[in-house]
Amino acid sequence: MSLEKLKLLAPKPNRLERGSGKPELTWEDVASALSRNDPIHSLYARICYAGDRSEIRKLEQQLRHILIEHPDLQKSIIEVRAFRKLVWLAICEAATAQSFPVSDKTWPVDKIRLLNLKTRASWYRTYAHIYLTIQSIFADMDQQVVRGLNTKLQDPLIVGA
Repeated sequence: MSLEKLKLLAPKPNRLERGSGKPELTWEDVASALSRNDPIHSLYARICYAGDRSEIRKLEQQLRHILIEHPDLQKSIIEVRAFRKLVWLAICEAATAQSFPVSDKTWPVDKIRLLNLKTRASWYRTYAHIYLTIQSIFADMDQQVVRGLNTKLQDPLIVGA
């Protein structure tokens, strides 16, 4: 996500006027606001919005722990290797803002081939539920990041510094 898109997340009633004397929003402001968020939300935002892929494995590990304890997935049975691939796939899709099709021979890759599944039915029977849970966790993280940026970027200590 570019700085211009991050600027749209923060309410700025007087910043639209030219010559208002208020400083523009900088990367330092955004970084400071993100550092005050929950660490996993900050990590998610840095990976998905700022393009920082250096700690993607850390997000993967934390997300796996969240999913293992998630109440909706307690009855799910899945191989560990497939579970790790599914988490990795979801993070890659979120980080690149591109979703792979479930099954499509015209695409270079799809979820069936990436997870080495035999049929589409196995995706819908076992993996789709887990994938949707991951997507709902990402949506919650998105909301928390936006809410955190909106509130923390209004703080005069950050914006005026």
